[in-house]
Amino acid sequence: MTSAGSVPPRVVVWLPPVLVRLFPGSRQRVDVTATTVEEAIDALDALWPGMRDRLCDSTPAIRRHLNVFVEAERATLATPLAPGSEVTVLTAMSGGRGTADASAKSRLRAVDSGAIFRCALHMSCE
Repeated sequence: MTSAGSVPPRVVVWLPPVLVRLFPGSRQRVDVTATTVEEAIDALDALWPGMRDRLCDSTPAIRRHLNVFVEAERATLATPLAPGSEVTVLTAMSGGRGTADASAKSRLRAVDSGAIFRCALHMSCE
């Protein structure tokens, strides 16, 4: 929370195209005022009613099929936001073969999480 009289920070939220298509007038890059991920989601819901229900379940938590990142780090609703933070909402990716040989598992472990995030962000912003 912010102290009395201070203004909460402005942050940038990046939304996946699939979510933008569900809310006419929404866009992929949105500037909001928020100090936590939850406040950012509330701000999105104020702009486009129903968006919170698409992003959060009833517990409340971020829905299982979505991933939210703040500055490329996995986030929860309670994750704090600094002025200028970038919040990225990505749809979860799955698929591929159910079993992988030892060589494939070794190659996968060699890929850093930053590279995976950059790849997922690129695919999400088409």
